[in-house]
Amino acid sequence: MKIGLNASFFPAFKGGGIERAIRCLVSSLGRIAKGHDFVLFSGRGNAGTFELPGNFSEHFLPLNPENRVSRVFFEQAVLPVLVKREKIEVLISPGNMAALFAPCQEVLILHDCVPWAESACYGALHRTALKALFLLSARRAERIVVPSRFSRAEAVRHLGVAPERMMVAPESGEHLPFFSDERNPPGGFILCISSAAAHKNADGLLAAYAVLRRDFGVKIPLVMVGVAEKPGNSGVVFRKTVSEKCLHALYSWAALAVAPSFYEGFGLAAAEAMQAGTPLAVSRIPALVETTGGAAMYFDPRDPLDMARAINAILCDSALSERLAAAGRKRAESLRWDDFALKVMKAVKSCLEKKPA
Repeated sequence: MKIGLNASFFPAFKGGGIERAIRCLVSSLGRIAKGHDFVLFSGRGNAGTFELPGNFSEHFLPLNPENRVSRVFFEQAVLPVLVKREKIEVLISPGNMAALFAPCQEVLILHDCVPWAESACYGALHRTALKALFLLSARRAERIVVPSRFSRAEAVRHLGVAPERMMVAPESGEHLPFFSDERNPPGGFILCISSAAAHKNADGLLAAYAVLRRDFGVKIPLVMVGVAEKPGNSGVVFRKTVSEKCLHALYSWAALAVAPSFYEGFGLAAAEAMQAGTPLAVSRIPALVETTGGAAMYFDPRDPLDMARAINAILCDSALSERLAAAGRKRAESLRWDDFALKVMKAVKSCLEKKPA
């Protein structure tokens, strides 16, 4: 079978969860689907940056990932032409949006339904356009892969997708190594891998950290990756981007990791922390509770004091910290990229066989 994978829409090495998921999917497909040929459609922002397995070839699409209009034009007008030229039988669209006019069967990977859940993330026009594209994509795709049961329920609720058209395929943090004895040196720091998106709740964590310093006497710094510097936050280190090697080191040296989001479809940063053996405090929201499976301290993301208490509990109780680290590692063992890729391939094959996912 000849399968296409649209990876043209993101700039390389910006550290986003979707980028990490796609790169890991490519690696896993090289292992578990050796009998099939894949064409990876790359874009201006990431061409030549993929470590392609032997069953992959790369086709460049001159899409500017920093420009939303460019993405829509190239995915909807140019990509279908290339798909036809390459004689693709099934196209995998891993970035929430399908190529609506692709002349083949299509599998959509839908990570979340943020445009409905968190209106503060977008302006009115942008949100309306995204909703329309999500709806059209969900209707166009023959099969939809989602990373959690919560995301499946969201797709049913907001997009009207029949459950039998979807397949739940949890993502993984196994691209990060486990550091064993290198974990948790004296002192350490509080780590948050996030972004500037409103639903990631960076401001909520900054407020909780201020409470930790003022009311709990916490001295160790907070390191926020993926967030631009916000002046006036004492003790906070901001890093817009870091390399994968640096990310590994950050998890290994952190006293704990925090995921303060208002909304997630899965929670890849939480999966990474568990894989690395880093104690974890996360928002008490459906996707993060599902992803962590009890291997975390939970808090109300809209209550900085509750967040501060959860973080402080881990910092002050070494036994609790060790239990959470061990529970996270055990939970991480059930999250594997090859399993994710197997589910994607099952969806691909069911497209052609016309069977329920």
